[in-house]
Amino acid sequence: MSRKTFSEGRPLHVLYLGVESEGYPRNARLREYLVRRFDAQISVVAIDTRPGAARKAWTLLRRGLSLPRRSVDVVILAEFQNKNAAIARAVAWWHGAALVVDWFVGLHETRVGDWMLVPDRSLHARVLDVVDRAAARLGDIVVTDTDARVQMLHSRYGAHLNRLYTLPVGAPAWAARIEQRERSDSLTRVLYYGGYLPLHGVEYILRSIARCRHLDLLRFVFVGGGQQRGRAESLAKELGIETSIVFRDPVPEARLASYIEESDVVLGVFGGSEKAATVIANKVWQGLASGRRVVSRRSPALAEVVDIVGAQLVTVDIADTMALAEALDEIALANRDGVGGAAGAGTAERLEEYVGQRFDEFGAGIERVAHAHRS
Repeated sequence: MSRKTFSEGRPLHVLYLGVESEGYPRNARLREYLVRRFDAQISVVAIDTRPGAARKAWTLLRRGLSLPRRSVDVVILAEFQNKNAAIARAVAWWHGAALVVDWFVGLHETRVGDWMLVPDRSLHARVLDVVDRAAARLGDIVVTDTDARVQMLHSRYGAHLNRLYTLPVGAPAWAARIEQRERSDSLTRVLYYGGYLPLHGVEYILRSIARCRHLDLLRFVFVGGGQQRGRAESLAKELGIETSIVFRDPVPEARLASYIEESDVVLGVFGGSEKAATVIANKVWQGLASGRRVVSRRSPALAEVVDIVGAQLVTVDIADTMALAEALDEIALANRDGVGGAAGAGTAERLEEYVGQRFDEFGAGIERVAHAHRS
């Protein structure tokens, strides 16, 4: 499909609905891909920043219908917008367009499974589950970030496999430009960064640090903020490991790159939820692409990239309370003795090739459904 071959020479017109931030890597990368592959014209409808779910939904509907009827070929519902899937379906129907739903983060898995803000068997939890189910089934194409999550959407929500596509998060270009650290001492520097989310399993990380037998060879930097940061600092003091950890406030992306450059190991996710088992977090992609050793929980999702990154990725069984401590001790001893080895020459290129292949599979799907809705 191209400007010359689609719909009598008119470029593919994509309506991107419900974007919270045009700079967010996921929708930014997808928009860039559609322009590059299809020479697409993309109209972005941002989410209303004012409070109120009804206001936000009405704004999406009104703005989506404000374009001339049948001028849109594909409607994409942005990440984090499962609750607006019915709105997106209505907009797509109005335009005779195909609907793509980015089922990136589920409401039920986050509010019930991760944060435990909603009781599992409550009516509220059932409503969230219904909303997620609808989002998984309303799209002509439904995308998520790992094959493990594709299988989850199929088995749990009945989404059709022939409509499901994996669009990996991937790593930003800056990660591949991070240089290897010049080692000036025997210390292994370990980096955690993020929002102290349940997904990250920060309590497991801290208790594992306290169990390390070679803590004298390890130094930790925690970068980020969030509701649970104060609790994490208190737990570090309670465990007697506060002198081994430096807590830093959130930083812009440019500064984050420098923190990764100063580290030997990047910590991934260690949460116990289904979501934690099926995602590959941003920090994992970034750490691997930067050539750092990444340690994360063992999961079906990470199994998808093991053959690409090899020993650079260390996975641990979070059911074993000593697993992370033992992994960190082993890495620290190897680095002290000078046998740790380079982490990942060429990893960024291999990961990018893998991500590109998955995007091209999705692109073929877009071509199929867009033509079907115009024929």
